[in-house]
Amino acid sequence: MERDDDDDNEVFERFSDFMKEGGCKDFFTSLVDCLEKTPSMARCKEHLPVLKKCMDARINPYEPILATEEKAFAFAEEEKRKDDLAAMNQAQAGVD
Repeated sequence: MERDDDDDNEVFERFSDFMKEGGCKDFFTSLVDCLEKTPSMARCKEHLPVLKKCMDARINPYEPILATEEKAFAFAEEEKRKDDLAAMNQAQAGVD
């Protein structure tokens, strides 16, 4: 378990270094500062659309990150759809 945390920290550090050197560094830094003050993404969510808009405007360097985000979102949606379908099938099996 500790190894996974180390890997996650290393990935985040590399990602942070990449973001802090790019054209959206100010927006990324604002998000990180907010998360350091209150480690709740819900309380810092107003920073996300601004950061994404900046990244979309500078698509070339950020394209791999945005593509990964889109894939992760699509995967999460598919998993939710599967869970909902399984729950519905289970509910129907219990009714029959």
